[in-house]
Amino acid sequence: MKPIAKTSRRLKAVALALSLGLLGQSSAIATEAAPYFFTWGYGNSAYKFTSLMDAKSKAGLDAVTLAFIISGGGCSLSGDVDNMLSDVTAFESAGGRVIISFGGASGTYVEAGCTGAQMATLIDGLLQRTGVRALDFDVEGSQLSQSNLNSVRNAAIKTLQAKYPDLYVSFTLPVNPTGLEPDGVALVQGAANAGVRINVVNIMTMDYGSSISSGKKMGDLAVQAANSLYSQLQSIYTSKSSSELWAMVGITPMIGQNDVSTEVFTTADATTVANFSKQYGVGLLAFWALQRDRSGSGSVDDFSNTPQTDYQFYKTFKAVKTGSPAPTPTPSPTTVPTTAPTPKPTATPVPTPAPTPSGSCYAAWSATQDHYNQGDKVTLNGVNYVANWWTNANPSTTSGPSGSGKDWTVLGNCSGTTPAPTPVPTTAPTPKPTATPVPTATPTATPAPTPSPTATPTPGTCPAWAEGNTYTVGSCVSYGGVNYIALVTHTAYVGTGWNPPATPTLWKLQ
Repeated sequence: MKPIAKTSRRLKAVALALSLGLLGQSSAIATEAAPYFFTWGYGNSAYKFTSLMDAKSKAGLDAVTLAFIISGGGCSLSGDVDNMLSDVTAFESAGGRVIISFGGASGTYVEAGCTGAQMATLIDGLLQRTGVRALDFDVEGSQLSQSNLNSVRNAAIKTLQAKYPDLYVSFTLPVNPTGLEPDGVALVQGAANAGVRINVVNIMTMDYGSSISSGKKMGDLAVQAANSLYSQLQSIYTSKSSSELWAMVGITPMIGQNDVSTEVFTTADATTVANFSKQYGVGLLAFWALQRDRSGSGSVDDFSNTPQTDYQFYKTFKAVKTGSPAPTPTPSPTTVPTTAPTPKPTATPVPTPAPTPSGSCYAAWSATQDHYNQGDKVTLNGVNYVANWWTNANPSTTSGPSGSGKDWTVLGNCSGTTPAPTPVPTTAPTPKPTATPVPTATPTATPAPTPSPTATPTPGTCPAWAEGNTYTVGSCVSYGGVNYIALVTHTAYVGTGWNPPATPTLWKLQ
């Protein structure tokens, strides 16, 4: 993350975690709300507050993420946090929690100029000066794909965690509604393999691009991304319980207007995310940025540019750990920008269909059916199930309670005659935000006068996959002599390694 005026796609404001003084293995961790405070705004009277203590007095701030520390040149730290050292220590003395975030979307990372031991020594000095025991590493852009930086960072963190057993560590990473990108998964898996204790994997639920977000609510997309992250963490931390995995999930939107003109995270979206987080015990809520959480309009660097009252986003997120988030109030007309509509309160969302009492049976699940869409209901062996997203899996072996991250949710036993299977449409409808995006059905060949032996392309006959190309849902490519179909629209950025067999969330076998 970085200053909004300088940010590119999704690379801006996020790095979060909270200085809970607890290890990542702890269970029953309450949701923390730690919005970003951009350090270059310290002492600037143009904002609603000039310091952490000022924000504590005016908005009730009790947890914060300071952004960002990068290399000050070679193996050194930039001095933004040291410049506000007295404010940081006063905030902590008053009971405030501080997390210091390294990295972001611009500048050279500290790990690029240091060895692991040198980086640990620099950060140790900062921890001693500030008294902070919570660190975040915001890794994105071109530096996300540099595995050598991961090795240096992991070595430094392990050294620090050995000295400070209560040291809180989070990683802030880019995300799509389908989950972390391949380099993000590799970073988390590599840190876990190296023995780094990770408290939170914080996802930047922002700036997806119009091809993904057009016509959708940002709150719904954030919920979908969180569900996808949960499933990814489940495959990495196989011994953790559901509650422990949800406690590792962090959600960080960019409030109000995002860099993508069609994306606006409203106060209603904040309520959606808050209610979801309370329901599932999400570990962390943050947003970019606290200085922008005010009424009025102006530069997107300084205002959310969406209808709100002062500190409304923070208060909505903070309510998750103190009680139920309140319905979204309608801001005073005098503070509403003319370009944005007034949001209305929204009901608590249910990310996956809630279990229902036993009742009549639905159409029987069929192993020969190509797939089921999100919301489709079936019966198997006297039990009703509902699909949580596009799936062709057997519900008896891939189901669980609501929020379990499984393909199917158990609705309960049923009675009566099970109707015959009802085929789903060949073209899947647009999925709801909590489900994995629905892939377009595989194109079939146009009937010819002489019947063709197969309606699908012969392996290797589709255009070859290539880095740098943009692929839309349903695109067919050839890689390694095998055909793949794109599940979501995306760009195969050069150097990311997003080839079809390496990215099952983006491609499926033809």
